[in-house]
Amino acid sequence: MNYKKIAINYISVDEVEKQYIDKSLLYDSLGIKLNRDFAICQILYPRSIKKSNSKFVLVESENYDQRRCNILNYLIENILIKNRQLGLKPATTIRRIKEVKYFIEYADNTNLNFIDNINQARKAFLRYTKYLQSSIQKSKYAQRTASRLQKEALKLLSYLFRVEPIEIKQSTTLIHSGNETRTTQAMNESDIQFCFNFYHDLFKSIYGFIINNANYPYKATITNTNYWFLPYTKGFIANESKAMKNSAFNCHTGKVLAYEDLYQEPYLNIDKQKRDGYKRAIRLFNQYLKNANSNSFTDERLAIAQIGVQAYYILFLFTTGMNDSTASTLKWNEDYTIQKEMQDFKNIKYRAGNKIVEFSIASKFLNLFKNFLELRSYLLLNNFKSAYLFFQGYGENSYVSTTAKSGNLSSSINSRISKIFNTEKLKFLTSRTIRLYKTKYLIKHHGVIQAANIAQTSVVTLLKHYTGENEETSAEQMTKYYDDLNKSVLIHSPNDKVITAGHCSSFGNPDSDMKLKSINIDCEKSEGCLFCKHFRCHADSDDVRKLLSLLYIIEETKNKADSIDHFNSIYLVVINRINNLLKEISENQKDLVEKIREEVFEYEILSYYWEKRLEMLLELGVL
Repeated sequence: MNYKKIAINYISVDEVEKQYIDKSLLYDSLGIKLNRDFAICQILYPRSIKKSNSKFVLVESENYDQRRCNILNYLIENILIKNRQLGLKPATTIRRIKEVKYFIEYADNTNLNFIDNINQARKAFLRYTKYLQSSIQKSKYAQRTASRLQKEALKLLSYLFRVEPIEIKQSTTLIHSGNETRTTQAMNESDIQFCFNFYHDLFKSIYGFIINNANYPYKATITNTNYWFLPYTKGFIANESKAMKNSAFNCHTGKVLAYEDLYQEPYLNIDKQKRDGYKRAIRLFNQYLKNANSNSFTDERLAIAQIGVQAYYILFLFTTGMNDSTASTLKWNEDYTIQKEMQDFKNIKYRAGNKIVEFSIASKFLNLFKNFLELRSYLLLNNFKSAYLFFQGYGENSYVSTTAKSGNLSSSINSRISKIFNTEKLKFLTSRTIRLYKTKYLIKHHGVIQAANIAQTSVVTLLKHYTGENEETSAEQMTKYYDDLNKSVLIHSPNDKVITAGHCSSFGNPDSDMKLKSINIDCEKSEGCLFCKHFRCHADSDDVRKLLSLLYIIEETKNKADSIDHFNSIYLVVINRINNLLKEISENQKDLVEKIREEVFEYEILSYYWEKRLEMLLELGVL
């Protein structure tokens, strides 16, 4: 085989978009700069070789397929550019590109010319589906993974032939995501509370040490255990169970050994060589102390301050409920305002670039946040700036690490600090565990709607975590309410505003006589719109598909609830409302309703908004 060497031109996603728009993109050598370089030009050649980290790819030039440029168009339009616009992590983009490549490689290896015509595409999709189903049985792929792989193949083929997915799928069975989900390592509440207290005590100890410019050795009591900050860049923490090898400092008493101590018990009878060793250790340790205590910005102090910032990062996740991937790359501006968000909460708001950024912190933790900002300023040497709230390094050399960009910062911090302090429990703490704990706390003290708002997510996402009772209106009251509401809901005008659940005759002015504890009737959540006096449902395919899509999403979350009773206590009222509307429409449009019901529940042809919502929930691991 004659291979030709091609130099790969790696460019950023921004540059890809620019060149794609002005039609100057060179497909046959295209590479993408993400978390790592990705040579997507290989897709143009059914047979190619690329060694890891190589800037070249070996291809059989006679196998170059011009038609495959359209595959690259799909990757650019529907994954690269869209994911960047949605603010998704590079890791998500890489995963989706790989999932497309899995299908292409399978088709190439089995000689399925899926790009020839739509019939070949259907055949390739059917064969690929059977392969995935077989892989599930052999435990090669988890069901959720196989479901994602199948969906990516279906999206690609639909794009290539410009048809609806059902035209490719036909009678092929879709692989559903199944009942599995990413589960968080179980931690009981006392362990989680220990972790919070540990990080709180650690942060406050480091804050006091740094901001007050205290001297070494410095005693810090963290969850009832005494630790000592010592003047070393590495190994600067010591306690009774993890004593320093340096014989000049006693972790039990906190005393620095003096020369005169060597002529008293228990050193009285040691030989001269050992006594000289102690003297040398005392001299060196005291020199360390003198140097470290004479300067506020030694490497040793800066190293401890970085540990303090990392400790606060975990506290930040606890106090805001923010996702790891969001918090670790959060932009920052010193010109921020503090507003009262709701009872017991404060809202931090500022402008970063062209965007308004805001997050809520419980009022009792506001001073902790201000302490962190002081420590952050210290790490910037009270002079330099960073565009990010959290960063690694210090001074002009501060940066955001690859770990932070990939959304794994909390895991890295927990692993590192558990080793430094020899505290095993920290290793099992994850950002998902923290978010779960925060959510349960908010629900218990502020209710599910407020919890969803603070957590910046939907009530649906919280369902699988929340356990509690909700008192809804009786079925008899609801039936009467629906009958009254339906007198106006099917009446519409050309001025109605399109919304995700249907239409609205007076957007921004929610009005309802019904108060539902679990569902907030406002203009923010689609579920609440269904109970508003201004909600309108046009008896056409678009609005029927919206209702059925919402119903589909809700039904998909059922197996993630703690129990069926719990699920019903939250969403049965919504399901009944949707079914009531569909029944009303079916009196004159039964065939339409049943046709769309089949498309939604059998073929997952959802309305645009709910299709994207489903994709998001799948990527988050909620479904």
